[in-house]
Amino acid sequence: MHVLVAVKQVIDPNSRVVIGSGGKDLNINKLDKIINPYDRVALEEALNLRDLGLANKITVVSVSKSKQHNVLFECLALGADNAVNIIGCEELSSLNVAKLLAEFSNEIKPNLILCGARAIDTDAGVTGSILSNILGWPEMVNVSKITVAEEKVMVESNIGNYCELLSASLPVVVTVDLKCNNPRLLNINNIAALEYDKVSTIVIKDSFRNDFIPKSFSYSNDERECKFINIDDLVSIIDAEGVT
Repeated sequence: MHVLVAVKQVIDPNSRVVIGSGGKDLNINKLDKIINPYDRVALEEALNLRDLGLANKITVVSVSKSKQHNVLFECLALGADNAVNIIGCEELSSLNVAKLLAEFSNEIKPNLILCGARAIDTDAGVTGSILSNILGWPEMVNVSKITVAEEKVMVESNIGNYCELLSASLPVVVTVDLKCNNPRLLNINNIAALEYDKVSTIVIKDSFRNDFIPKSFSYSNDERECKFINIDDLVSIIDAEGVT
């Protein structure tokens, strides 16, 4: 089974804040970067599946603006077979990232896609859902336990205070929660034996990128009246507008 793990490089929340030269913003380039913790758990789950003999190849992919992507080297040191960095996207929105991941998935044809339930920088938590919709694959979200057997994936999905048991046939997209596992530590021997040429870079075409640049909107500065109303008045307004 070929497992594709989508990871995102995020700013380490424990890094020391560096103020920019203008004194009005942060110097992002000076801040430490880490693997998004949710994606780190997703990678660990892929490694666990390989340890159980259920996966024979693990590919890590990330969509970014920078060619320097140290977290991908960390993924290789942890045990991923190869890593791919997709660059050239002007706007790294959830939609753009999902579309690029879908294009890449159609090329390498994995059996299972794992990614974090959300990223700690945006906390949007929608990339996995958009990706599964584009691919037309089943999706399982906020997963805390994964079992693979006989071309099927069984999971425990946590929604609020409830746990839902779900199953689907491969291929499938799974977004994992932090409860799914406890990631292993980096091994110094793996770092020393790291093969840096296993990280590939894909530069997307201009035509592909321009298709997904978000439109800009203009807003009026005209003053508008705002007031608080009770629920009865709200119902009357809705009825008057014919909203159903």
